[in-house]
Amino acid sequence: MTGKQRKPRALARQCGAAVYHGIERRLPPIPQRYFAYAVHLRRVPNLRNPRTFNEKISWRMLFDRRDLLAMSCDKIAMKSLAEQRASGLVRVPRVLWSGRDVGELAETSLPDHWVLKPNHRSGLVHFGHGPANIDRLRVETRGWVDEVKWRDGGEWAYSQADPVLLVEELVGAPGSPPLDYKFEVFDGKVQLLIVHLGRFDDLRGYLFDRNFNAVAAQDASEVLRESDIVTRPKNFGRMVEVAERIADGYDYLRVDLYDTGDDVWFGEITPYEGGGTQRFRPRSFDEFLGSYWTLPTL
Repeated sequence: MTGKQRKPRALARQCGAAVYHGIERRLPPIPQRYFAYAVHLRRVPNLRNPRTFNEKISWRMLFDRRDLLAMSCDKIAMKSLAEQRASGLVRVPRVLWSGRDVGELAETSLPDHWVLKPNHRSGLVHFGHGPANIDRLRVETRGWVDEVKWRDGGEWAYSQADPVLLVEELVGAPGSPPLDYKFEVFDGKVQLLIVHLGRFDDLRGYLFDRNFNAVAAQDASEVLRESDIVTRPKNFGRMVEVAERIADGYDYLRVDLYDTGDDVWFGEITPYEGGGTQRFRPRSFDEFLGSYWTLPTL
């Protein structure tokens, strides 16, 4: 495909996304969830008797307002949870600064490499080097604190997080992020692991069970490569223990960890894997994964 051919397609995708989000923002929560589910998965969810993993995520997004979820999308609070529950087993990236005004970083001593992100949102990150360039950061982080993005997707727990920015230490070598291990924990037991490669350019996720046996399923939106080789991490047993300790008491929680060889590092937790619209191949895997999850009685 030539560059001239790609431009109209990219423009069409942008226009389609703008129309989609414009409609989504105007809908009440329950119609909004049906709309998003139908657009992404080409079917209607059963929210009265959820069976699949995506249906159960959607049910949680609409109806579950328990206190234990309230802190699950607050990056600073989840660090404290990891430290309390898995002390001595996992390293938690230190918070070097938090606040609403990046101008304060001019007076903050920063290491050679650091990471800036919002405490109450996902998908936004800045990798910093040495002293902060305040003018650049003001431009890049404009709207990061003020915008209330949780309403677009209905992920309520983000609304409970403190709307501030934070700077934390970098995990792994600069320019070479460690593999991202995402543990799917149901009722305190790891049932699935997703290993992410190419996080910042060509995302690919490989699925394994709790014994690190490959699972014949994938995210349908990703293109896997035969050349990719994913081996059992050195600290896999400890990572499983860490994930289960952190997720103890939750009916479902995803726990993200890194293995740098010498240490296991905490990444984050999320109660809303894939926003309830994750496309699996084969499609039956959605129901298989959902069978591990017993929803609470509210």
